[in-house]
Amino acid sequence: MSQRQSSGATALPPLSRRGFLGIGAATIAAFGADALSAPGALATSAGTVLPLVDALPDGAPDRTAFAPHEQVFGQYLLLLAPLANSVVDDDPELFGWMEDGWWRTPNHPRNSRIMEHVATLSWFLVNERPWNPYYLDPNLEARLDAAIGYYLGLQGPRGAWPVTYEEESLATTGFGLVSLGNLQRDLKSENLLPDRQVELEASMRRAAQWLMDTSLRHWATPLQLTNQLVGGLAGVGHASVVIGDPQLAADLDDRIALLAAQGQAPAGYFHDPLIYDNGYNSDVMMPDLADLYQLTGNPQLVDMARKWADFAQYVMLPEPGAPGWVNFAAASARNSTSTRTLYPDDARDRYALARAFVPEVPRLGLYASSREDKAASRAEWAASTEPIPPLVKPNASPRLYMHVPMAPENLGRAELDALTAQLRPVAEETFTEYREGTADQQLLFVRRPGYYLANLLGRRYSDRIRSGTGLLWHPTAGTVVLSLNNVADDHWTTMTASGADSALTDVVATFHGRRGCGRTSARPRGPRRGTRAVHGPVRQRRRGRDHGRAAPARRHRAHGRHRCCGHRGGAPAGSGRRCAGVLRRDGGRSRWGRGRHGVLVLAHPRWPAVPVHLGRRSRSLCRDYTAGLLPGPQPHPHAAAGRPRRRPRHGDHDDRGGRGHRACRLLGYRPDLDGQRHPARRGARRQPRHHAGRPAHRHLGRHPAGPRSRARRERLRALFGDPARACRERHRHHP
Repeated sequence: MSQRQSSGATALPPLSRRGFLGIGAATIAAFGADALSAPGALATSAGTVLPLVDALPDGAPDRTAFAPHEQVFGQYLLLLAPLANSVVDDDPELFGWMEDGWWRTPNHPRNSRIMEHVATLSWFLVNERPWNPYYLDPNLEARLDAAIGYYLGLQGPRGAWPVTYEEESLATTGFGLVSLGNLQRDLKSENLLPDRQVELEASMRRAAQWLMDTSLRHWATPLQLTNQLVGGLAGVGHASVVIGDPQLAADLDDRIALLAAQGQAPAGYFHDPLIYDNGYNSDVMMPDLADLYQLTGNPQLVDMARKWADFAQYVMLPEPGAPGWVNFAAASARNSTSTRTLYPDDARDRYALARAFVPEVPRLGLYASSREDKAASRAEWAASTEPIPPLVKPNASPRLYMHVPMAPENLGRAELDALTAQLRPVAEETFTEYREGTADQQLLFVRRPGYYLANLLGRRYSDRIRSGTGLLWHPTAGTVVLSLNNVADDHWTTMTASGADSALTDVVATFHGRRGCGRTSARPRGPRRGTRAVHGPVRQRRRGRDHGRAAPARRHRAHGRHRCCGHRGGAPAGSGRRCAGVLRRDGGRSRWGRGRHGVLVLAHPRWPAVPVHLGRRSRSLCRDYTAGLLPGPQPHPHAAAGRPRRRPRHGDHDDRGGRGHRACRLLGYRPDLDGQRHPARRGARRQPRHHAGRPAHRHLGRHPAGPRSRARRERLRALFGDPARACRERHRHHP
């Protein structure tokens, strides 16, 4: 197959192919800046086979003729004649290829994404507007017919379209199906090219079947590139509507459920791929997610958008006095997106359709211009006498004009200001938020009076990612330090002991106490794989390894009572039971009971619920870790509510220092209530003094000392099996 040379990525004046071949590079440079101002009518075709599409007359288009929501079509109107005339008409092998490189790279005949602009040609062909001279233009129709033929000829035997680096591409097939759906709708509206309509329907059916086939690698879990899958599902929805076959989209709800479960990280971002990227998440994924929502109305899509909006408040910080946001760029894997300026003009509003979620998720309106700014921008555009600026190769996206006209209005400026004030980094002075990614990555966001820090820990997975602290923000001054993710050394870093740049290495998180605040393990560890933050009440069940019985569930309440889950050690030999230490809070201080090393789960409403690994046999716990995991002392919930805090009583088997039998206290039992959890009430029964302060295993057969004989204890153990049950029975018979 022959290969043609294109004018490349710069917007040079379109030339005929034969004229282009006779011009050297020096001559091209001599055109200067004036020649780059606007495209002409002729492109690479000489018009010897297919008639050329006429250029716009001088002075066209008239800005005032556009409806406010259709002003985005002005730039595409300038593009139309050069785009149509770039369709090859004198090469049998490439007949119909759009060779002028207006959309996507590389500009190669096998890059199917270039051909998505068939929907652009069809829109101008069938939509009558006072500013559109190409309505039902026969020359445009002939060139569109040739382009459709070439596009359908690229489709593979299983229904997918190729790109230069793979024969079956998820991106080219998914996004291409959206364009084909719009193309088929346009042709049907004016009953044009009936033979092509039959071919398009068959082609879309095959593409939809390929996209929905969960046995193919693009559905392997966890899902890698969520934005491409969402675009593909939206394409299936459009194809189902335009073909009139609901059965084609019958499995969309099932695929959306799979997308929600496997395409979004626990932290809240969408996989691109598997890790976070701001550009693809906000400007590609969110508009297509809204498109899919408008097609299906599936509530899971709203939940996904809400989860992303909750994550976005930690990685997109408002810049005081400026119309935009500063991104935590160091965590983005694919695009360099350090800032997000809110441009009100439609030509740069790629996020527009995401506003469809604003009624259900108002916070998503923060990342677009306000309703007042959008109206003022459109009024200014219509009143301007300047020529409409042309689109630039290869970034003339065919998606922008599809989304902007159907996007709803945003919230007003006052409403957006109120939402900004509610964001956690703005509204709160002290918090610590820990988030985990699907891959081996952790994000730690620390807010303290006077500053906010964003940190990325774990594996980098991409050369663009910068590890460690990447954003320092102040609520009044705005961003103070920001790491970028370009290829140059433009990041915040330090040096490791070996002399390496820490931002360019995998930073493994370790959480441990400060010196003087209790002994720690010789090898401190970070959160184990699979641990998650715990919010609110948590129920824990434990199972002994030897007898297989499950102990009654212990409830971890969110009112100041904290227990340590998963402690090892301190149990009778052979029982296989895991003992639990108690983190007691007395007078604002936090200290350990008799516990062993393990994972601490904080379940206090004013403390972040994060797993923390602690050292062996720690007797106290620092109120603030070096990694910033715990804030300072917090008031007791009763004190915050204006109620006096109840003094601890004897027999209270909780974390407030009751003097009862330790094994019973840790397991949550009350002997005189036959092993049931007791309410906190006046007159609780006092426990035997000889049990006070002794280790739990002392009365379970590990030591000879005790009020009863060792033989008696062994008989109880043999009778009841469960050591905890033996403990209860001993109290019942010998209080």
